[in-house]
Amino acid sequence: MSALRHSSMPQPRRREPSSKDDPTPFFQVVAAHLRSGWRIDRAGTWTRVAPSGSGLRAQGWKIHLSAVPSSAQQVLERATPVLVAAGCPFKFAASPGEVARLNGRHFDRGAAGKFLTVYPPDDDGLPELAGALDEATEGLPGPRILSDRPFRTGSLVHFRFGGFVRRLRLAANGVYEPVVTAPDGTCVADRRAAWFDPPSWAPANPFPEPPQGAPGAPRGVLVGDRFLLRGAIRHANKGGVYRATDQRTGEEVVVKQGRRYVEVRPDGGDVRDLLRNEARVLDRLAPTGVVPRVHALLELPEHTFLVVEAIEGVSLAVHLQRLHRGRAGRPDPEEVRRTAVRLADLVAAVHREGVVIRDLTPANVLVLPDGGLRLIDLELAGVPGQDAVPGGSPGYAAPEQWTGRRTSPAADLHSLGAILFALATGAEPLLAADDERDARSRVAGWLERAARDNPTAAELGPLILGLVHEDPGRRPPLDAVREALHGGTSLPARTHDDTGRLLDDGLTHLIASGGLGTDPDREAEPGTERWWPADLFGATTDPCNVYYGAAGILGVLAAAHGYRPGPELSAATIRAAGWLERHAAREPEVLPGLHFGRSGTYWALLEAGIALGDEDLVARTADAAERLPVAGPVPDVSHGIAGSGLTALRFWRHTGRESFLRQAGECADALLGAAVRGDEGVAWPVPPYPPHLPDGATHHGFAHGTAGIAAFLLDAAIVTGRADCLAAARLAGRTLHAATLWGDGGTARWSAGPADQVPLTGWCSGAAGVGGFLLRLWRVTGEADLLAAARGAAAAVRHDVWQSRPVHCHGTAGSIEYLMDVAEATGEERHATWAREAVSAMAARAVVRDGLLLTPDHSGVEVFPGWGVGTAGAVAALLRLNGVPLRLFMPPLPGAVAGPPERAAPCRTDRVHPPERKSP
Repeated sequence: MSALRHSSMPQPRRREPSSKDDPTPFFQVVAAHLRSGWRIDRAGTWTRVAPSGSGLRAQGWKIHLSAVPSSAQQVLERATPVLVAAGCPFKFAASPGEVARLNGRHFDRGAAGKFLTVYPPDDDGLPELAGALDEATEGLPGPRILSDRPFRTGSLVHFRFGGFVRRLRLAANGVYEPVVTAPDGTCVADRRAAWFDPPSWAPANPFPEPPQGAPGAPRGVLVGDRFLLRGAIRHANKGGVYRATDQRTGEEVVVKQGRRYVEVRPDGGDVRDLLRNEARVLDRLAPTGVVPRVHALLELPEHTFLVVEAIEGVSLAVHLQRLHRGRAGRPDPEEVRRTAVRLADLVAAVHREGVVIRDLTPANVLVLPDGGLRLIDLELAGVPGQDAVPGGSPGYAAPEQWTGRRTSPAADLHSLGAILFALATGAEPLLAADDERDARSRVAGWLERAARDNPTAAELGPLILGLVHEDPGRRPPLDAVREALHGGTSLPARTHDDTGRLLDDGLTHLIASGGLGTDPDREAEPGTERWWPADLFGATTDPCNVYYGAAGILGVLAAAHGYRPGPELSAATIRAAGWLERHAAREPEVLPGLHFGRSGTYWALLEAGIALGDEDLVARTADAAERLPVAGPVPDVSHGIAGSGLTALRFWRHTGRESFLRQAGECADALLGAAVRGDEGVAWPVPPYPPHLPDGATHHGFAHGTAGIAAFLLDAAIVTGRADCLAAARLAGRTLHAATLWGDGGTARWSAGPADQVPLTGWCSGAAGVGGFLLRLWRVTGEADLLAAARGAAAAVRHDVWQSRPVHCHGTAGSIEYLMDVAEATGEERHATWAREAVSAMAARAVVRDGLLLTPDHSGVEVFPGWGVGTAGAVAALLRLNGVPLRLFMPPLPGAVAGPPERAAPCRTDRVHPPERKSP
């Protein structure tokens, strides 16, 4: 069976074009040019046009035309007659708003700018067709399409080789990717890179030779015959930011690029004007010494480059993380106050020069080695009273900035208050839209919760609330800010018991949102049908997985039967399990991973069958789980073989089937064979995929690295008595113990891997996951230093809950689960107390939607139900706090505590432990 999903251009309903079908002028313009027998139909964000009875080739050279919102209608007016005469199907962005989105500064670089796509029936006459389109649209504005080659310099017409019929393959990382077919019949990814990169086997390029020059600014390029680019700081559709050297002076500089026709405004300006504005502002502020010096402003036909002095320092965002790390939500008040005073002085210095910053954020303030502050990225800055471009940074920009009101210094006061909030709490003031409460009252609630253990939040609370007032006229002036920073009233700490409502409302939301995953107004492609909705990236993953998909949420519903059983919950569980079982069977590609593969799907269906008492579902799922992969290139838990192994052991514990012991043993054999032993211990390098992990890298964490793989090997040793599995797990424990990053107060954290030194606390890559493995290993070996590291990890996650998003993967929910594990394993009540206290940090970010109090996802501003980075993970943690003992998708804690932790009897691994029960 093919592992491909096919989705051709949908055949529009057969009807004559009518302006009644779509009120937008785009539709009407095209419909007016269509001959009898042509079809036109709007499907979601695209409008598709084709001759009746026509089909599309699977793949080939296709043509794209770019446009800006103001030129898009003219592009259609001029291009449609050419395409109709040639009999070419095509599609176009359905509205000016969609054109603006495609050209946005932060839109995906490989997909940006593609307003109109042409699907030629064959390659004959392609140069002539492209030439006719180029001639018809000459002189109209539109951005350069980075994934394509332009027909000529300055042309709106571009081309690339790719799929016409969208065929999707579930890749090794659990994400559906479009593919094309090579001559030997193999499928390869149809990637939209931000550069022209056709496959080597593509048919000969029928178009003229490309113009000289590159679309962007790659490494090693000399800009303006003076500035040698050495590497990218970041890439964006608006243009990159690069490190460079001034060849004349030898100085290190930063080069900012603005691309023509990206994010065109109604007045015709685009992102290049932002750089020109920044250059003017920097020159104006140069006497203050608080901004980088301008080296040059270079105007090229396709780009504008602003070259500024490179300043040594770290961003205030990094600095405030350091202020809070390891301090249990209690930053040093004097250090916070000192930084706040310097920040107020910085803003005052800028205001004295008649400039309003308008994008004052921790990312745009540099902290120098001596503690001084500098401003960078002043693209949005202006002068008081000036008409302003709407925009800013969410969480920091004043409300009036989004409406385009005239520039006022009061906007910077709001941003200053938001930064003081971040300094006081260690968290960004990102708030999801709330049905009942305004932003200021929610900030107040957040500060009141934090103030219980954080004197700085209490002391700065009244000032912060004054600065973030929605009325600009009621924000205190900078003189009053300085005075308040040297002492004033404190915000009272208040205790809010949110656990019950967060759990009940979250569970209600999971039940109610089932079946709402696919937008009926959006064109659905194979693999995208979902039972629960997901964010933009999550919607590209397998809808049956644990992390973003139905399996994770189903597992939570199953666990909830131990908390709130009833017909509504049972019905929701039955419906979701039925959908999941049917849709999982339709996907021919069976991936092993626990969180992005089929292992987690079957684990969730098993839990649902147990909760519902449905032995038939359990048996069917067990039959399917026996076919999980037991070998493959990806070793980890989330995407790979360790996930299959953990799932096999979970099924063996419930069913007693010997086949699952054999399956787990084969997974263990594969992982033992893949282990790389060296002077630093043992590791499992990551292959070239999943693509979001670097090839050849090794990871410490539970999701992608040593901790998760070793946790499976340890569990296999416990169940089977295999000495080789135990030896590998112990070596992994020694490896991770040696990699511990110890901090103040006995805290223990880990970096993502040996090549990184940033201490992390999340379950996926940090303390909550690595600690989870070391805790389990301690239960088996009784080694005291492993317990010390596990306790240190517990202290670390407790310290960082106020800086964490309320999710499982790398947030507070995963930390709560870990703290409960430590409490259960050691019998030490303080860890359970810390877990209960952490709910306040989750609740501080909660949002009211449709009367329900819900935790947002990892973005902080959206609500999606997924287990990995959504509401379901938080609900699972809250269930644990409310007496539901099941920790989903994790191996059980070995053995039982026998006396004080230091004298606990090690768990025996010399015999097979009996399963829960055996199926008939």
